[in-house]
Amino acid sequence: LRLTENRNTRIAHIQLPDTDDEAHKFVREAVQAFPEIYFSRLVLLGEGDSEEIVLPRILTAKGVPVDESAVSIAPLGGRHVNHFWRLLS
Repeated sequence: LRLTENRNTRIAHIQLPDTDDEAHKFVREAVQAFPEIYFSRLVLLGEGDSEEIVLPRILTAKGVPVDESAVSIAPLGGRHVNHFWRLLS
């Protein structure tokens, strides 16, 4: 569910990995852990917890308030990032 430039709603089908695939379980758990990624203007996919700590501080130091800018940081551990590219595109 997204808003277009004309402020109209655009809905897109999300293609998840097959349910018998390990990637399906990982993507499902990651989406449950970080549901804000669907409502963010910008999603930063990180390698681990350090990005979740450091990136907001860097953005704030540069004058970009993370919450007000609708930026989400999701530490995925580098696993199944290709599925998240598809989910977020």
